Amino acid sequence: MAKLQIKDINKSFNETKVLKNINFFVDDGEIISLLGESGCGKSTTLKIIAGLMKPDNGDVIIDEYSVLNVPPEKRKTVIVFQDHLLFPHLNTEDNIGFGLKMAGVKKHIKDNKVAEIINLLKLQGLEKRYPKELSGGQRQRVALGRALAVEPKVLLLDEPFSSLDMRLRDEMRELVLDIQKRLRITTVLVTHDKEEALMMSDKIAIMMNGNIKQFDTPENIYEKPVDPLVADFLGEKNHIEGYAYNGIFHCELGNFQIEVFSEGNGEIMIKPEDIQLLSKNEESNFSDIIYGTIKKRRYLGDKIHYIVEAEGNDFKVISNKYMKLNVGENVKLNINFSKGIFYSMTDKEK
Repeated sequence: MAKLQIKDINKSFNETKVLKNINFFVDDGEIISLLGESGCGKSTTLKIIAGLMKPDNGDVIIDEYSVLNVPPEKRKTVIVFQDHLLFPHLNTEDNIGFGLKMAGVKKHIKDNKVAEIINLLKLQGLEKRYPKELSGGQRQRVALGRALAVEPKVLLLDEPFSSLDMRLRDEMRELVLDIQKRLRITTVLVTHDKEEALMMSDKIAIMMNGNIKQFDTPENIYEKPVDPLVADFLGEKNHIEGYAYNGIFHCELGNFQIEVFSEGNGEIMIKPEDIQLLSKNEESNFSDIIYGTIKKRRYLGDKIHYIVEAEGNDFKVISNKYMKLNVGENVKLNINFSKGIFYSMTDKEK
């Protein structure tokens, strides 16, 4: 186990700033995600932690000691990449044991450790197979095993599941999460997949244009995004313009009590799941019902996404698969304004 601190890291390439004053802390045994679109600086941050790249300034601290001038092979950090980077001429057990062999670990100790990792990753029966004889998921497990065998203080995962199909991706996520928690390895995961970050992380760093916009728990990131950019990045939202004063949001739909941390002109953002969709004939006990018409319908198996045109606005709404409404059908909406987040014009300009 180890504590990792990234302190005031900056990095530029050809006078283009890629990382701008990056700071975050990972506690013993935590897994955090660097979440953002391609080009936001996630992988650059990971390579700086691993020592594969030097920052322009700042520090990388593991267990209260700077490792900035420690070579990669002595940092006790290991990266697992999405393209595995296995040695094609080595079989499974030799790939897993490669780092131990290079470190001069005695053969019987190495063999015992490799056998332990093979059991941990459920690779029994594949010990003598070469990478070309393995499936994508099996190759990814071997790559993970090679990283775990050297007992890193910090495990670095760079989009490790993105090349796998959906079923294998889900299996690998669960496996990695189970092993990470069991071994309590301090872990940094780079991903552009929001669902992956939300389900796997103790904390998430939202990265945009070389900055960390928000670093918090998955629950707070999703429920209380710091600004509209973060809110929209995490999923579709409904935007309703108006102004807030003294705990009341005033808009063309009416006046609604909300939790307000700022006041003035701005907009409230409401998640699709916080709008209840009712058929036109369905009785309702709500006093603030809004009437509209189904404009679009997207069937997604376990749920259905609708766009409802109401009062001159297009509202994104989610229902279960059993509510079968058609385009053009008249409906009612109950918007839970108390779940909305208000951003003033000042907040949006930050």
